[in-house]
Amino acid sequence: MAKRQIIMEIRWRRRREKTVGILYRFLPAISSIALVIFYIWAFMACSQESAAPPPLPQDPATGRVHIQIANMGGQRTVYPDIGGFVKFTLTFTGEDGKSAPDVVLERETSTEITLEPGNWNITATGWVNGVDSELTAAVYGNAKVLVIAGRVTKANILLDKPTMEEGMEGMFEWRIRFPKDMVETATMIISALGGDGTFSIPIDALNLFEKSEGGMSLPSGYYRVDVALSTHYEESGRTEIVYIYSGLATVLPDMEFTADDFPLYSEAEDSILEISIGIKKEDEMDIRGLPDEPVILSGIDAMDFPRELHLTATGFASIECLVDGKQVVSTTSNAEGDAIFTIDSRELRDGRHFLSFIGMKNGVPHGRDVPLTVTSLNNEVNSVESLAQALAALPPNSLKKPYPIKMSGVNLSGKGNSGNTLKSLYDTLETAGRYVALDLSGSEGGTFVNISLKTAPGKRYIASIILPLSITVIDTNAFSGCATLVSAEMPGVLTIQQGAFDECENLESVLLPEATGIINTTTSGHGAFYKCVKLTSVYAPKVGIIDHRSFYGCASLIDISLPSATQIGEYAFKDCTNLVNVATPQTAVIADNAFAGSGFVFN
Repeated sequence: MAKRQIIMEIRWRRRREKTVGILYRFLPAISSIALVIFYIWAFMACSQESAAPPPLPQDPATGRVHIQIANMGGQRTVYPDIGGFVKFTLTFTGEDGKSAPDVVLERETSTEITLEPGNWNITATGWVNGVDSELTAAVYGNAKVLVIAGRVTKANILLDKPTMEEGMEGMFEWRIRFPKDMVETATMIISALGGDGTFSIPIDALNLFEKSEGGMSLPSGYYRVDVALSTHYEESGRTEIVYIYSGLATVLPDMEFTADDFPLYSEAEDSILEISIGIKKEDEMDIRGLPDEPVILSGIDAMDFPRELHLTATGFASIECLVDGKQVVSTTSNAEGDAIFTIDSRELRDGRHFLSFIGMKNGVPHGRDVPLTVTSLNNEVNSVESLAQALAALPPNSLKKPYPIKMSGVNLSGKGNSGNTLKSLYDTLETAGRYVALDLSGSEGGTFVNISLKTAPGKRYIASIILPLSITVIDTNAFSGCATLVSAEMPGVLTIQQGAFDECENLESVLLPEATGIINTTTSGHGAFYKCVKLTSVYAPKVGIIDHRSFYGCASLIDISLPSATQIGEYAFKDCTNLVNVATPQTAVIADNAFAGSGFVFN
């Protein structure tokens, strides 16, 4: 037993010595690892300390307010450059009559103070060296804050209100350049804001031929400046809102008019108008509806195309919108008090314009000036290739806003896949994806051929169509299933084959001044205008033959005059449920069931 204990003790000592040896061998590595862990811990602790929130006030019963006077200098004529002030004062008014000592900032624009918890109104005033270097309060701004015990609250104060004490004045400076050899009259009218919230107090009217640049002293306050120039042919102008600050100079942004502002008269109506509006993101008036891309307006009345651009000024219940200094746009207000104005392209000539917005918000006038360019786009093309180029330059549109296109040079009887054929025309429309009102009166062909909608899906982009006089026949199913087609003018067509406008569900009007026959050579096939459910107007004074099922299911047709009719076939007007009046010669041969299921009773 004793021998066994001795052996176990020897083994234990050997293990201990081996373990100690291993520790001594790896001690440097262990020390390095420990040192790395220590450095990582120290770095994280420092990072957490640097990222910690601002220290809380020492007094837990108070809160702190970090005040920043906003720098809005350089924005048009509204806000002064903050660098022009010699000092700022901060005053504090709390609820329940609370007050705090005023704070003076010597050119600094931020500070942090301690206040009691509650609601506070903080007023910042900017001071300048006035007459005889006497300190003068020029401008002020307000901020309302809720102070919470133990927390830091931020308050940004915008100096946006001029002091208007009696006798306090500032400088107004301007420079206006224009082609004096072209312009016949040039005036600048300055008006002050009246107590009724309008600029109804005239201050001065200057002849810019005599004083196109200069300055004048004005009492502090709000002013409207209208610049009006005219030549023998055209007028142009700009409108600005300016703030005059005590002891400071307000400089009107340089106005430069060129010959481009006074083009010879150009008629923009009956064409597409591209209105390109330049947007200044930093301007203080928020105008919603100004797109980054040009807006397409149309001046065509007959097709009821869109010609209006709708804009909204947020929160402005009273506003004027002027083009070239003239109020030529309508203004309304919505339930939220926003001002909504509409620009009508018929009021605009081609060329450069100036779009100005003048509005009142919370009793303070605001202004915004936006450059605007109107260009009449050429909507006449003479090939499928030029059509592709024209449509590629236009933004996507809807069926209710098709682009009017006058197109010549297309062979409307051609089914080929290349060149100026009808098939190529359809393919171009499919590629462009733009809805069009097609005037093909300058194109050619004898028969308007059928190319199925499945083969030529581009047909679905045609909202209306005018055919040339040379087209005398509309082929079978030529427009079958064209659900987008609203109107069709066919001045030279003599014959319309069966199914030509089959199920054109939006077709409303058809003009056939020379047609003599609406034909259906099948025994049971669909007629030419089968189930055109919105068709209300058919002008066909020379049509003699109206074959069977020609107007089957035209549920919106109320009356139709067929003064030359000689034959009306079976079911020609079946299920025309609203048809109440049909005018035909007494000699016309009419099938007994021609008006079956319709509202018209034939005797």
